[in-house]
Amino acid sequence: MAQYQFNMGGYLSKVTLAPDETEITLPPKTTDILTHAFKNCQQLRKIVLPENLRIISGCAFTGLTALEEINFPDSLQEIYYHAFHHCTSLKKVIWGKGIQEIRNCVFLNCGLEYIYIPETVKFIDETAFHGCEHIQQFDVSPDNPYFRSIDGSLYTKDGKILIRFACKKGQTVFHIPDSVTRIRQGAFFFQNPCQVIIPQSVQTVDKYVFEKGANLMIEDANHQYIKVQLSKDLHEDIMKSPLFLFVKVPTFESFQKLPKKSQYQIAVTHYSTDPEIETFLRKRIVQVAKFFIEQENFEILEMLFEKGFITQKNVDAVLTHVINHAQETRNFEFQVAVMHYREKYLGYSNPEYNFKL
Repeated sequence: MAQYQFNMGGYLSKVTLAPDETEITLPPKTTDILTHAFKNCQQLRKIVLPENLRIISGCAFTGLTALEEINFPDSLQEIYYHAFHHCTSLKKVIWGKGIQEIRNCVFLNCGLEYIYIPETVKFIDETAFHGCEHIQQFDVSPDNPYFRSIDGSLYTKDGKILIRFACKKGQTVFHIPDSVTRIRQGAFFFQNPCQVIIPQSVQTVDKYVFEKGANLMIEDANHQYIKVQLSKDLHEDIMKSPLFLFVKVPTFESFQKLPKKSQYQIAVTHYSTDPEIETFLRKRIVQVAKFFIEQENFEILEMLFEKGFITQKNVDAVLTHVINHAQETRNFEFQVAVMHYREKYLGYSNPEYNFKL
């Protein structure tokens, strides 16, 4: 039978389970569950929380990989960071009426599939559901004045901000509604839909929207998915992103109509799927490299070396841009890194280009 250790009345500090114990009901006097109170309770599948519970502290239930469901009482007012971190079997949460905030990383790396947002919730942190790869449905109380659900995904009440995408089983395309003007940080984090179609209404894409490379398509006025640039803000956010955002380009003719910077961004991600884009990249490799040098994008430059786009024939021209950039920005660490790529992938070192400071 489980044993409970309390500090100062109702503050539960430690739970010790019997070897075969998988379900427990906490004592009625429990008002607060302290940090790591359930450490070493990994076999626990079900917990009944008392009606007097007020606070769940950070990391209280961290690592309970067998926990399947949790039902919060109406008395619960606060749940702190990482409270259910890595509860990988936790698929369903039933909220009480006392919760007003879902804070940072509360359900980090959980197995949640269905999430109900009650009318009392006023704030949901961008990281609240990070790592929850299996979310298929958000439902929101119709009386909640801050949030709403559209086709299972989570939005602000006015429908203007996409907060979190929920990928239904078998879903291959996600059309963001025309009401959306902003895609919030974490909206697609740790989920990888096949295609995301962004309408012209979107003006802002927060940083870290896409964690895994999504097949991003952008809709123009004629509903053709060929454009990268909807607005200056959106275009700059995409170009600054350290991640690969894949843009669907139906024809090489439409590719040629894009701005040069957009062509360069698409070329380095689509060269392997379109021979004409690969030819474009090889012919303009010095200009493309210069563009990514100015962004100090290590990943792209290393890829250009690794895949043989930067060769002994054109490397001197590329290195000239590297050196000029290093002298202008005083970022000589970047110069050293590119010199390393040259030696690693081309197998030689030319002292003439080393450290022209």
